[in-house]
Amino acid sequence: MKNRRLIHFENLIVVFAVLMAGIMFPQGLLARTDEARTHFTPWSGYWWPTIGGGLANGYGNWTGPAPLEKFELLTDGRYPGDATAWELENQYDPDAESWEGQCHAWAAASAYENIVFYPSSYNNIVFRVGDKKGLLTACHGKDLAISSPAGNPAIFHEWLLNYIKVQRKAFIADLLSEKEVWFFPIYRYSMTLTENYGITGVVCQIWYADDNVKADFQGTREKTHIYTYDLFTNGNGEIVGGQWTGNSTNDHPRSLRFPLTPQASNPYLNCATIRSLASHKDDHLENGETVRLLPGNHNLILLNEDRYTIEGKVGDTVTFHLEKLDDFSEGIDVALRDASGDIVWQATLLKQLDYRLAVSQAPYTMTLSRGDYGGGGIYRLVMDQIRAGQVIVPELQKGSAWNGLTVTNLSSESIDDIQIVAYDNLAQPISTVKDPFLLDPFQKEAWLIETLPMHLHEAPLVRSIKVLADKPPAVFSLGGVQDQTMAGFGQGGQTIQQLVVPDMASLFNVNKQISWGLFNPAPDDISLDLRLYSQQGLLDRQVAKTLSGNTIDRYTSSTNPFNKSLDNGWIHVSVASRGDKSTDEINGFLNWQRDGLGKSESLFALSRIGNHFAVPHIAATYQWQTELSLINLSDQANDVTCRLIDGDFFEQATVQLMPYEKTTVPITDLFPYLDQYTMGRTALLIDSSQDMTGYFAYQTRDSRAIFELMIAQSQSANLSLPHVASDHYWWTGIALFNPMASDTQVILTPMTNEGRQLGAEVVTLDVSAHSKQILMLQSAFNQTTLKSAGWIKIQSLDQEIMGLFLIGDRDMNTISGAELYQ
Repeated sequence: MKNRRLIHFENLIVVFAVLMAGIMFPQGLLARTDEARTHFTPWSGYWWPTIGGGLANGYGNWTGPAPLEKFELLTDGRYPGDATAWELENQYDPDAESWEGQCHAWAAASAYENIVFYPSSYNNIVFRVGDKKGLLTACHGKDLAISSPAGNPAIFHEWLLNYIKVQRKAFIADLLSEKEVWFFPIYRYSMTLTENYGITGVVCQIWYADDNVKADFQGTREKTHIYTYDLFTNGNGEIVGGQWTGNSTNDHPRSLRFPLTPQASNPYLNCATIRSLASHKDDHLENGETVRLLPGNHNLILLNEDRYTIEGKVGDTVTFHLEKLDDFSEGIDVALRDASGDIVWQATLLKQLDYRLAVSQAPYTMTLSRGDYGGGGIYRLVMDQIRAGQVIVPELQKGSAWNGLTVTNLSSESIDDIQIVAYDNLAQPISTVKDPFLLDPFQKEAWLIETLPMHLHEAPLVRSIKVLADKPPAVFSLGGVQDQTMAGFGQGGQTIQQLVVPDMASLFNVNKQISWGLFNPAPDDISLDLRLYSQQGLLDRQVAKTLSGNTIDRYTSSTNPFNKSLDNGWIHVSVASRGDKSTDEINGFLNWQRDGLGKSESLFALSRIGNHFAVPHIAATYQWQTELSLINLSDQANDVTCRLIDGDFFEQATVQLMPYEKTTVPITDLFPYLDQYTMGRTALLIDSSQDMTGYFAYQTRDSRAIFELMIAQSQSANLSLPHVASDHYWWTGIALFNPMASDTQVILTPMTNEGRQLGAEVVTLDVSAHSKQILMLQSAFNQTTLKSAGWIKIQSLDQEIMGLFLIGDRDMNTISGAELYQ
């Protein structure tokens, strides 16, 4: 069938002119019988009726993207787009005649495109046979073609001989004599010719591919038809005319076309890409070979037995989720065997299956098979792995932002089999974006996350990153928008039985928006108790919640367990006691968006609860402010003593917090009588009479960097700056604080990404008791050194110290940082 809007091919068709007089049968073709066929058989396909608009609206019982939407997903990373919109505007009409559609385009594609179709997973998008045939059909909507009417059988006869016998190519013909138009590709004929005094009677049987099939039909549904006609010749044997005879008088082809050059009606199609995916077979994981299965959401094709290996260490947990996506009545047999070949799990996949493996005898082998593979089965396999050394980056900067990730081995032993896995909004795996790799001692790797290999349509879904390893490397993430904002996550994010989400914003606060999340890193579900407190310490809401294993629940002011938010409020989260589940732990984070300008800051949820804290550096100048937020976790009044300290100098201020109260105060308000110079030399020690927690922030005019209060007793003789940002645009600063009563000497050694000391240049600092040292890398090291430095090793020779680092741009539009790594 052919769409009425596509009947006209003016300026696109070369008219095939056959002059009846003067054409002679080639010698040898006037034999009593003759037959021929094309070098490939056209394939049967769906004719995509206009009344359904299936290329844009979808077809059959399949849910999910329609063929054109899948094409847009592949090429643009999103749908619907221009191609779908064009199709809906031009090729979809729910009021159209029932016979209208794109059979002319299907027939042309079938005659032209020599492809054997299988379903396949192309860039992890399932393209069914119907998707592929439909897209190829769209690529032939207005082909440049030779065209001729077929009222005279001599023309039809000449086309059979010229195209099928001589060129061995199919042509297409409108084979109905009614008002409806139905094109089919003719690819074979067999004829009997009888001469009688200048008239040659012909009985001709043709073979053509039918379009009365489902969209996913594979192969060719063959149909035949017999035509009778007479050919008139002159004394020289030349054909000079002809006429249809018998039933063919009223039942014969009406028009003929031979496609020369494919041309799509839809201007938004890339038909080279469509031909590539149409020819594609199988999937991205295996093609008859056994391959390692890595975490990800894999859309797969079953053309024969699929075999995967799963690596792991004792104590790892591997989860599998399988879905059958084809319409085969037969299920898929799944078997999982350990290193000894013993079956540890066996099942038949009919719809969905889930299995959790506690690794004990790796490697494992998973096989998927069925008795009859047919034209190719389709299934989804989602695999995830929980490892002892996993580190999560729970929130990436989105939109037009960039995101950087560094992974460093700070130990003297190699870390093998490190994987970087991208996860979606619910912490479900999307794909392993960095294949397993090894970090030698002190080696560092760094990437822009946007440059890691991931499919175009999957990149917008990535919300978090996990680094999976047997022991945790040092992971630092940083992301932002040029000259606008920057935020990241450093060392931290401890899993613990209670934590604090330290800030909230109401739904109507236009100057501050907060999103937050809770992460369960274990495979089992956990029960949580959540309590929402006002800034004044009043318990507003209390809810119980179950958090599924190995997932993140994300919340905003409008969607959260309390169904409300309080400006400057805070949330206490604790794991509900469940007897033998007393080891359950939780992790969390929050993200601020400020002033409606896209200013963003990130922080792991507060996991440090105690009575003795430290802030290694106080910044107080006309450009910088330090702000302190304290939260009383007790039902008693809490006297909090804040001491600025610089060697023998100290100043003290006291803040009294009512039960569960939160206060936020600039340091300059606590010590209004101190000048900026004096205050800038100090660090801050905090002691409280009751349990508390809190955070501090460095703030410039346009940006903020936020840190959790550091435990005063948490020091180390070996610290690290995980990333060096130092060029004409970026600067890096380090603050080192010696909280002990005796002096120490600190050596800073620049290291290459390969883990080697960078030349002989080191910086030695004397850090006095109860004092700090501030270091700008650009001032401490020469630029040649900084260009080659990947990270900085920091060693205190005499005793343990603590510290932090800040990274910013030259105009102070964006700053961020983290604690120095231990």
